[in-house]
Amino acid sequence: MDEMILIESETLRQRLCTNKNTDLLDRVGQLVELPGTAWATVENIADFYMVGIEAIKSIVKRHRKELKEDGYKVLSRKEFEKVQLEPFEISNRGITIFPRRAVLRIGMLLRHSQVAQLLRSYLLNVEKSQANYGDSLMKMANQLAQHSLQIGKNVAELGELAQMSINQSRIICAVVADVYKNKDKIQQVQSDVGQCLSKIDFLHKRVATIERKITISVSEDSISKEQIQILRAKVKSKQEMSTKIWTNFRKHFCIKSYTYLPKSKFTNAINWLDIHFK
Repeated sequence: MDEMILIESETLRQRLCTNKNTDLLDRVGQLVELPGTAWATVENIADFYMVGIEAIKSIVKRHRKELKEDGYKVLSRKEFEKVQLEPFEISNRGITIFPRRAVLRIGMLLRHSQVAQLLRSYLLNVEKSQANYGDSLMKMANQLAQHSLQIGKNVAELGELAQMSINQSRIICAVVADVYKNKDKIQQVQSDVGQCLSKIDFLHKRVATIERKITISVSEDSISKEQIQILRAKVKSKQEMSTKIWTNFRKHFCIKSYTYLPKSKFTNAINWLDIHFK
């Protein structure tokens, strides 16, 4: 970003003229302030930016409104003596004081000062860093939204499985009640119960698998595009077995697709392919 934009844009100056950014003043020079205060005079500012006093006065005249928002003001001698803790002689006309934020803004506006130019470059680097940080936050927010959608889908599937388990339990209860009514059918009932228990066991295993998927989707990143290409090439070399390999691969690592393989399991996946499909 060109520093001239900072000189011309009041909006950008408002965004960057903060108390935090006044620390940048100490990186470009040493600002002399009135004893016992955090205020500088016109003379102090002119010395700091290595320009004439008239250059500072010209900035004040053209941008008085902005500077007043930063705390710039003219104090009478009486007003100054009330707040000044250390002895300092001023004229009867009073004194013009500039807080550090006002000094920072003047640096944004001075055109012919090498110190001001260096200060503006620092400020624009801060602006660029904040923009990059905002982009990173947006990217993270989008990733979180995607994870949330996936979790929502998995929770819905868990709800369906839970309902199936409830229905199976009701069937078992009905079968058990029937046993007491018709003892001659005990053997058949035992067989039915065994099948129901097997189904319940299957459902529990599916629930455990889905829970693992949820944990993986939230806590780990999937393998990169480069790692996907490595897996594809390895399986492609076994052309006649590729379908079987991918099927067994997904079952072994409990994933819907090999592209969902967590990065932490990539090495294990390579070793598994080498062992089972030489």
